[in-house]
Amino acid sequence: MAPETKEICSYLKDVLNFRNFIEIPDDDKNYFCISNEELKSGKITHDNRESYLRHWMPQKTKNNSDLQNEEVEVLLIPKLVCDIIPKYCSTISVNKDRAWEYRKVSLLYIKAKCNIKTMEITPVAGESLIWSDPIIKDCHPNPIIYLLSKIIEKIINKNSVGSDSVKFELKRAQVITDDGSSDWQTYISKVEDNFKERTGKDFFSTDVLADENGNIHQLYDEYLHGKTIVIKDDTVFATSHIVNLLSHIVSDVNTKLPLLESMLLDRRGKKTMVDHTLGNRIRGHVGQMKNGYPLANAQRDAVHCFHDLKDGEVLAVSGPPGTGKTTMLQSIVADMLVRTTLVAKNNPNSISSPLILATSANNKAITNIIDAFSSSNEDISNVRMDSRWLLYDADGVEKFVPMATYLPSNSVDSKKVRDYFITDADGGGNYGALRMRYFKDPSDFYDRASTILGGTHKSAESIMLLLSKIMDIYQNQLIKIDNLITGNPHSIDMLKEEIDKIKQKYGKNEKVKKLIDDYLADDPANRPMEAEFIDRLLDLTLRYDLYWLAVHYN
Repeated sequence: MAPETKEICSYLKDVLNFRNFIEIPDDDKNYFCISNEELKSGKITHDNRESYLRHWMPQKTKNNSDLQNEEVEVLLIPKLVCDIIPKYCSTISVNKDRAWEYRKVSLLYIKAKCNIKTMEITPVAGESLIWSDPIIKDCHPNPIIYLLSKIIEKIINKNSVGSDSVKFELKRAQVITDDGSSDWQTYISKVEDNFKERTGKDFFSTDVLADENGNIHQLYDEYLHGKTIVIKDDTVFATSHIVNLLSHIVSDVNTKLPLLESMLLDRRGKKTMVDHTLGNRIRGHVGQMKNGYPLANAQRDAVHCFHDLKDGEVLAVSGPPGTGKTTMLQSIVADMLVRTTLVAKNNPNSISSPLILATSANNKAITNIIDAFSSSNEDISNVRMDSRWLLYDADGVEKFVPMATYLPSNSVDSKKVRDYFITDADGGGNYGALRMRYFKDPSDFYDRASTILGGTHKSAESIMLLLSKIMDIYQNQLIKIDNLITGNPHSIDMLKEEIDKIKQKYGKNEKVKKLIDDYLADDPANRPMEAEFIDRLLDLTLRYDLYWLAVHYN
């Protein structure tokens, strides 16, 4: 991996981590404090704290008279970084005459819940202790004076603090997970152990620590010494997984990431794909997801250009809404699936289905893609070649397994995702249930395959063997048509024979029939070239069938 790539990733990680802290508000009406003894025991003993918790409750539960089990999500902040920061703009500082002021930010915080009735604190399952790792930025308008001041500061720190400080890195976030089964005393001991492991210091008695540059930071406010701040938990740090990924990239010395380097460094140059290549790549385009309409010229060009990409290259496709980008995307996905399957079915060591990831900064864009990939046929009793042969249970209703699985962020409202096939990175959710269902009883799948393919199939192997033979026939027909078109001169009569075969097989399809009739009705002088017509015809016929054969094979 290029050093520049790691440098950029390290910078991005630091930028994201810099935002992953909590600044303590100056107004103490927004927080209260508890003693070390209360933090250790997990029991808040001050009576006047209940009013804070009630105020932090969600509005919908404030009017609920039964608060026996009501809990409020809170953040416990036992360690601060009290850093002095320059103020270069009068609008930033409350006091315009002050050039410097203190800023208090969390070094770490503990996500917890507090019961309003019992005032007991409990861990949050899944995530609790989080090092928020503020990056301490030193600023000075004169770099020479800044350098000298740092040298003097290091000498002073070395003499005054000595072994009392520990160099540790403030830039790496860390989380202690908890499954919710621990009591508070057990959990707080994990917090102590984690702090000791990271800093070499005792959690409750340590007041100062040094960052990776040797700069000493006070871990308390003069008014809050020996206390833990409690504030309402309304934080959303959606970048934690991105930070973990960037950390992995920076620390990995062996992995090559050509796509990432191409996007960050742009060393391969850019070129605009404008040459129209319709009709001369028939054998290369083997899959089509929809058979309502053939691809337009620009869509077909994008599919062809995509398959010209080398490892690490990017194809950017732009266009206003309604210009066919989603249809183009469907065609690329279908073509990738069929291509991979055709190679893999003759090579047991190959992967027969590509992993295709669609990602976006917002969930709506993803659900739009999933909706576009869904089948309009919801009648599970109607067994067809162009519908899934796998079913799953969706809240008691049997549905076809869709073409895409949805991995939404944790913050998405559950009501908005219940109509989608949900899984997670470990293969759980709907996908886990689906695997278990067909592992126990695959007879429904065998029956559907037998209905379409004929005969009686009692194993996946026999179904795959027959599907493979049919795919070979269709692929050979594509190759034959391609050879006839690219032959010099190509055989018109033999080409017409292939068109007749397609017409006989698919003539009942109104779209296919209309496409052929319109073509033959045209004045030969005005007709598009045979290759262009056949390319469109294959979208609605052989390529569409090859896609569904590949789906069932996989």
